[in-house]
Amino acid sequence: MSDPASLRLRYLDDMKSKVLMLACGLYLMLLMAAAQSPDIAKPPQPAEPLRWRDGYVDWRGKFFKPDWQAFKADDGTAFVVDMKSIGQVGSGSMRVVAYRAEEDDFNPSNLISLTFDCKGAFDVASKASMDRIRPVLKQVRSLACH
Repeated sequence: MSDPASLRLRYLDDMKSKVLMLACGLYLMLLMAAAQSPDIAKPPQPAEPLRWRDGYVDWRGKFFKPDWQAFKADDGTAFVVDMKSIGQVGSGSMRVVAYRAEEDDFNPSNLISLTFDCKGAFDVASKASMDRIRPVLKQVRSLACH
């Protein structure tokens, strides 16, 4: 008959092994679930240039497959809004990703990420100047704050 201390140590070693295997299994499940996210896809191969219709790369370097809806601003500027990107952030603020569709190839400078409170205040994350973004603001706000 084994003494109780050695039985207890063996039991604890077995439990550590089982907990470690469970943790590894959960980690693998999380990795597999993240790889299957429908909004994040792999960008096209570098043999052909990325076109804005195919998707966009955000400021974090993630590639998104959008659901574009095309618009024309009052001044005739063509732009598209990713309908999947429209969502509430924080208390009452909305986030929208728009793209100024000037040419077929993707140009990161034309990507516009807007956060606003539907009352007039807004924040813009873009490499484009405000003169290039201003025509888009009115329609994007009305779309998100309907």
